[in-house]
Amino acid sequence: MAREELALSAGGVKIAGRATAMQNKGPLLVCLHGGGYTSRYFDVPGSSLLDRAEALGISAVALDRPNYGGSDGLRGADVTFKKNAEVLSSAVGELWESHGKGHSGVVLLGHSIGGAIAMIMSSLAPTWPLTGLIISGIGDVLPPGVSEVWHSMPPGPVTLAPEQRAGFMFGPEGTYEPDAFAAHLDSTSDVPLEELLEVVDLWPGEAKAVAAKVKVPVYYGVAEYEKLWIIDQKSEQEFAAAFTDAPYVESHVVRTAGHCLDHHRAGAGFQLRELAFALEV
Repeated sequence: MAREELALSAGGVKIAGRATAMQNKGPLLVCLHGGGYTSRYFDVPGSSLLDRAEALGISAVALDRPNYGGSDGLRGADVTFKKNAEVLSSAVGELWESHGKGHSGVVLLGHSIGGAIAMIMSSLAPTWPLTGLIISGIGDVLPPGVSEVWHSMPPGPVTLAPEQRAGFMFGPEGTYEPDAFAAHLDSTSDVPLEELLEVVDLWPGEAKAVAAKVKVPVYYGVAEYEKLWIIDQKSEQEFAAAFTDAPYVESHVVRTAGHCLDHHRAGAGFQLRELAFALEV
């Protein structure tokens, strides 16, 4: 399907993105990718959330976070989740001014590190009309070894080899179509080392305090074969319960999927759950 290429200004920082046709009704879905991916994560042929949203009559926009894709980079001490949240919130404000006509409000969707940043954006009382939050691929209990892997990386942008992506981001063979892994590689990117260190060093101690400040309905989905977080019924329910000020929270473990849930065989059902939630709120 055709895409509109976006270039938004967020306090002097250019934020790029890609948008479906605007429906001028219902929610405006704004999607934030995780570490090591670009906005194309949500638009991979065969598993495109943007295609599925447009087919259901939902306006959807996927943004390149700072330091990714066509967006400007942040440098030094500004490479933080909070600064990402501030810049992206400003960009969503501009997006609402230019594309919000006829829409009921913004539903924010974030995957992995994008999910953490979406939580922070939601907790900061945005000036644009936020009506719901959808997050996936994020937790607050680390499995053994992940922190050590990220701390072993040299300074600068980190390039993940295909075998590392397969190990961390995908479930076992048979949980995704034979060509799905190769198809998703066009959406990959280097990741700032600062993001990887923040997500293991700081985020686990901050996540529940951020969640407690979110005041909109929340949908939380996590993968059965998650490798970057410990995911079981207890950790899923405890993370969901941290949204103490949200009107309601829906959460579940997506069976037979790995970290990049969208690109697994279970991804179609998972995306339909996300989009149903966006329509409901």
